[in-house]
Amino acid sequence: MATKNNMGKNELKEDQPKEDKVQPLSELAQLRDIVFGEAQRLLQAQQKQMFQDLQSEIENLDISLNRSMDQGFKSLEQDISNLDKKTSSFDIDHHERSDILKSELDQLATDLSSQGDHTTNEMDTLHDKFTADLNALSTELQKQILELVSKLAQVSGDLDSSKTDRKQLAQLFNTVAFNLEKEDSK
Repeated sequence: MATKNNMGKNELKEDQPKEDKVQPLSELAQLRDIVFGEAQRLLQAQQKQMFQDLQSEIENLDISLNRSMDQGFKSLEQDISNLDKKTSSFDIDHHERSDILKSELDQLATDLSSQGDHTTNEMDTLHDKFTADLNALSTELQKQILELVSKLAQVSGDLDSSKTDRKQLAQLFNTVAFNLEKEDSK
């Protein structure tokens, strides 16, 4: 009987390391999600919101440009219509009217072209600024994610290399949470 009990204990000892190897990985994933999951989701949500804001600004600029161009064309059409009415209502020398109309149309075309160029330049500048801001934010987010992964690896290494009781583990989580709060407040 003593040999059977010893064999049973040996079998348990052989089985335990297999379970311990599987359990820490899933526990580590759970700990990682508990400690860093919310921060990572928050960073992803902020990045998504900034992208949506950028899209919205670009759409608003496009709408504004289209309205401005429509108003310019309507104004141009109105001016042409008024000039045409004046030409038909007055019997003035055809060449004089032609020169007046041509100069006014050239001026309107120049103004419209200038307005279009100015709006295009503003849109390009705004787009470049948004792209630079988005790249800077993306770089900062990647840096923070790498720091979080590094800290998680360090905590994981500490947990794997030393046996801690629940109180020490709770203190460690409190320290990590406090550090994360300090980083988020920056």
